Amino acid sequence: MANKEETRKKILEESLKEGTRSRFGYFSFAPPLCIADDSVDKKTPKRDMEKPIVLNFKANPPKQGMGPDAFFSLPASLAVGDKYEDPSRKERRYQLEKNKLIKSDAPFRPSGCTKEPPSKFEYIPVGPAARSKPPRLDDGSVPTGPRNFVTSPSKRGGNGVLTPGVLFSPYPEHLAEPYGVTKQLTSKDSKVAREKMPDQPFKGMSHGGKPFSEDKEIYHLDANGVRQARPASSPNRATHHDRPFYPSNPPRKGLQSTLNKFPEYIPQGASSRARNASAAAGKDLAAWRPNHGGNLSKPDPSVACSLRNLKQDKPAAFAFAARC
Repeated sequence: MANKEETRKKILEESLKEGTRSRFGYFSFAPPLCIADDSVDKKTPKRDMEKPIVLNFKANPPKQGMGPDAFFSLPASLAVGDKYEDPSRKERRYQLEKNKLIKSDAPFRPSGCTKEPPSKFEYIPVGPAARSKPPRLDDGSVPTGPRNFVTSPSKRGGNGVLTPGVLFSPYPEHLAEPYGVTKQLTSKDSKVAREKMPDQPFKGMSHGGKPFSEDKEIYHLDANGVRQARPASSPNRATHHDRPFYPSNPPRKGLQSTLNKFPEYIPQGASSRARNASAAAGKDLAAWRPNHGGNLSKPDPSVACSLRNLKQDKPAAFAFAARC
């Protein structure tokens, strides 16, 4: 073990010297990080031979697969106790019981052709009917029925080719329409309206300046200018006019409109503040000081300031500390 430690220190000193030399195009080359690493070494713990070996609890490895011994418990079938029966199961059960009754291995063969007794009726062959000659009259002519309705074939046309007689009604005659027909009709109507007007416009005899209703109608004045009494309102006025509905007991409004009585107002005093006993006695209090000395860490330190990177960049600066 001592030889390994001496070899490890020797290799570490050599790597520090080699780190300051320029290699592979660099001014300085960092040594590998695996130097002086003893994690790969096999370390066998020493056991006291005098103490007895006490074994821990052991268990069998878990079983694998889909066998019945691989489960803690097997689930029961959902069809247990179900009264549903497949309709085709009865037919399969009947065929199975029927096949059990067959003792012979030979397949079933039907008997021969069944013989039927001869028919009591005469045989009449069925075939195409023989064409008989039509009956004739005494003069030798063949009698026929009345003549059927006869119609002429439908006429063809359309798609710009209008053959005479294709349409149910005759083709409409072309009527010329002038361009300014709307203006002509408007001028004709205005001319007829001007002819009906008199030669001179209507002139009234009143100079105007009067209201639409006279004062007699508004103030109920008689012929002598005396105001008449207003007619009394009828008692059944509500029955003749539509008025909005007003309930007999309208709901209350405001703060007192609740079902229970409004709670009594209780004034709330100013909140009491607890004062420090020393301040109340007039003593001087010490100034507040933070719980740190001002050495706060930076939340985002630079990677170049890491101790590991500094050792790789400048190993000679930390060589003295490694020797000590």
